[in-house]
Amino acid sequence: MGTRCQLLAPSTPIARAAGTCRVAELGRTHPITMSTVVLLLQRSVSNAATRVCRTGRSRWRDVCRNFMRRYQSRVIQGLVAGETAQQICEDLRLCIPSTGPL
Repeated sequence: MGTRCQLLAPSTPIARAAGTCRVAELGRTHPITMSTVVLLLQRSVSNAATRVCRTGRSRWRDVCRNFMRRYQSRVIQGLVAGETAQQICEDLRLCIPSTGPL
């Protein structure tokens, strides 16, 4: 369970615990399940996708929405698995794999 609780950056208030992730809020710790964390992540990604698609020109909004609908679940899976943006992009075959430093 330890690696599944690392879905957010270390600077976020989610800490690893046996069987649960804990959110530190106002000095208190509240246990939450991974399914709750995933649900919150899904909502966050969906809200961000909506905002991104609204900022573009009207003729591209449908293209943007279709793109987001197609790839959103895979992006969320990657985030939950702790993948980087580059890894997710490569998995979707939208980015060229990076070769790393020479």
